[in-house]
Amino acid sequence: MTLKDGDKGVGATITSKVEGKTITDHVISLDKPEATYYSKKLDLKFKGRFAVVRVETFKSKQKTTLYIGEGSELYFNTYKLVSGSLRKATQSYGGL
Repeated sequence: MTLKDGDKGVGATITSKVEGKTITDHVISLDKPEATYYSKKLDLKFKGRFAVVRVETFKSKQKTTLYIGEGSELYFNTYKLVSGSLRKATQSYGGL
């Protein structure tokens, strides 16, 4: 599935099945370092150039990983990641 901002493609959602786990990656790639992307449907907001939200599900357990490759803020559902001056960060929530 293509992630869109209006008519413009800004990323993709990729779903894989690996060793019984379902892995969904939401990959966002924007054209400016301070650009903002918001998806009400995904409950996702990002400010920056590049980020990935990974959701791994196995049986009834779920792990969510937020990654900022270049940017300042990434929000997904109830999770929040702020990169600080390095403009890079990663954080995982939950476990499998």
